[in-house]
Amino acid sequence: PRGTMVPPMAIRRVLAIGVTCLAVCDTLASGGKSVGAPRARRVRVKNGARDRPYDPSKPLRVMSWNVQYCAGTSRHFFYDGGQAVRVPRREVRENVRKIADVIAEAQPDVVLLQEVDRRSLRTGFVDEHRALRRLLPEHTSHASCAYWRVPWVPHPRHEHVGLINMHLTVLSRFSITGASRTQLPLLQESWIRRKFNLRRAVLSVDLACEDGGLLRMLNTHLSAFSRGDGTLDRQVGVIRAMVDSIDADAACKGWLLAGDCNALPPGVPPEKHLSPDEAALYAEQVSPIQPLYETTSPVLPLRALQDQTMAPMWFTYKPFQNTAGDRTIDHAFTSATVRTLDAKVVQTPGWPSDHLPVLFELQPEA
Repeated sequence: PRGTMVPPMAIRRVLAIGVTCLAVCDTLASGGKSVGAPRARRVRVKNGARDRPYDPSKPLRVMSWNVQYCAGTSRHFFYDGGQAVRVPRREVRENVRKIADVIAEAQPDVVLLQEVDRRSLRTGFVDEHRALRRLLPEHTSHASCAYWRVPWVPHPRHEHVGLINMHLTVLSRFSITGASRTQLPLLQESWIRRKFNLRRAVLSVDLACEDGGLLRMLNTHLSAFSRGDGTLDRQVGVIRAMVDSIDADAACKGWLLAGDCNALPPGVPPEKHLSPDEAALYAEQVSPIQPLYETTSPVLPLRALQDQTMAPMWFTYKPFQNTAGDRTIDHAFTSATVRTLDAKVVQTPGWPSDHLPVLFELQPEA
């Protein structure tokens, strides 16, 4: 009867309590430890019937892009100070099409994407990884791994995120011989918050080369909102250990690391061009990614990033209230055995994401 129906708000509260109880039980069963040592876990790879190895004598064209779960930029989301949480399914599909159009026009050989929702409640249960594959038929090799997967996120209070399944995605024209996921250190917060928060990671994929070697692509998205608690330093430490291990692998011709690092370039004080509230997001005295700029080969030109006149052409992110980008937080690095032939930030009409894609051409040494 209508009078005995349970209100939707009550249902959400019951679900939230149930998921919390499961999180508690899971933590107790593991001895109260919610964070384990970083380790690589195999990830499923799919290749097309006509996939071919990469010819390392030719340049490799790569795009890296945080697509903001194909939600678009017309809504002010809760994590940026607004109220929006979910996006209608029709709108998500339209944003997927816009993002696919940008990728198709740039013609990259390999695409590294961050924030790709796969059947999440907030994006109408659209599998964005699969939808992009269908719109980009030349990229027949692919892999993805989750870094925010929770049965129900009971936040924010006015409208829950609910079921979430957000991935790192790699799409490639060339054969992928293997892939793995490496867990990165988590934010310094309570264990219960960790149960519902993102679990940042690195997705590594190996491109097969015609000469029998391989080229490793590392796709990542480092922590936001750490506010100088040391999390980014620890995450960069794990990544440095990973690339040192790759450098020691004789079968590997080289590597590329790219993604949303949530960090400003070294030597770029946040207070120079950001509001006090925005500058507080980058509280570290030294940029956490400075060790990568010092010990690897940066794809983006550091001197240009530090120059107030040239820096705007390299801005990759804009907050909701802005009409243009105001900072560079997306970066890319290579091993010493890989040269950067060209690099640029692609301007996207209408900003289908709050980030702009970075496009670059690489050439492994013979």
